[in-house]
Amino acid sequence: MERKFIREHLQKDTQFAIDQTNAFAKRYYNSKYCWKEFEVGDQVWLYMGTAYRSKDRINKREMPRRLGLYPIVQKISPFIYKLDLPTDNRIHPVISITYLMQYHINDDPYNRILPPPGPMEYRSESDSMLGDDKRDGKR
Repeated sequence: MERKFIREHLQKDTQFAIDQTNAFAKRYYNSKYCWKEFEVGDQVWLYMGTAYRSKDRINKREMPRRLGLYPIVQKISPFIYKLDLPTDNRIHPVISITYLMQYHINDDPYNRILPPPGPMEYRSESDSMLGDDKRDGKR
């Protein structure tokens, strides 16, 4: 009788620990991997993973990481979109969201405002020769 009670108690504790671990893993996954839905007409980059590697380029270092910009023509589902691709690159126009990246007009992730370019200063040969004298002939 006591063995049965201990076994049931251990099963309940184990199931509770498994449920808590699954809930934690779900929260972590959802915080890191949230998919952004695109609208028709948005400009997107096509991520060049191994699925879209062309047959004539064997070395992956020769390939660009992403192609684009391509407009979205049709939203088939929240995870599948049809792009307006050129016909010569031999890629099917219906693509999963995992291979799409949104195009941002400002590529700065911190949204900093760049200062306007100022006048350029150039050094002359006489300036570099003066610097050589200061180093006592050491190079």
